[in-house]
Amino acid sequence: MSEKKFIGYTISLLSAICYASGQVIARWGVTELSPPLVGSTISLFCGVTVLYLVGGRDFASGFKGSGIALLFVLVAGALSAGGVVFLFQALCIADVSTVASFSGTIPFFTILGSYFFLKHFERIGVHLWIGCFLVVIGSVLVTLG
Repeated sequence: MSEKKFIGYTISLLSAICYASGQVIARWGVTELSPPLVGSTISLFCGVTVLYLVGGRDFASGFKGSGIALLFVLVAGALSAGGVVFLFQALCIADVSTVASFSGTIPFFTILGSYFFLKHFERIGVHLWIGCFLVVIGSVLVTLG
């Protein structure tokens, strides 16, 4: 495995740890402190603030490419914000372990989207599909259990 891939996998794992920790904390927040929409707004605002502090000086020079690329990034941001709102709503209603298990289906939808929309960027092989289905099956088993 190349060093670049190893670093990418490590960052992915750190992302999962941060995301999971955020779900646990959000569950407590929406049940004890605020309604889901307020909690998700505060969470997204905090995220924007952290992103600005980390990469703010590169923000203006970061716009490279076409207008269509910017449109794609804006749509991705809107979809991600929708995901956070739905996540907070779910955490208000259901147990965090169940919500997190359903969130475990994210790889399936990501790979499905990559298959249909990113064919010229990524190659999705049989092993990736098998791993994806195992993750989804595991999520279902945890949810039912």
